[in-house]
Amino acid sequence: MGLAGVLECVAGSSWCWAFTRRSPSSFLLEMLYAFSTVHLPKGGAPIQNGGELALLYGLIFAFLAGNGAGPASLDSRRGG
Repeated sequence: MGLAGVLECVAGSSWCWAFTRRSPSSFLLEMLYAFSTVHLPKGGAPIQNGGELALLYGLIFAFLAGNGAGPASLDSRRGG
């Protein structure tokens, strides 16, 4: 829990500023780790083990890491 809190503070603050392609990859790894260590031992299906939100957030972070935030973001204004 402590490492997750530090990771969310550091990566979350950098994500708010401009680094939309770099920060979600660390969040994706965090969600996959949370699913595999907390939810997966409770059962295989995400509906059964309560891990559907972790996987949904992981999918959203994977999309943002691959596509960026879009033309209205700070990333596109600074040329990233």
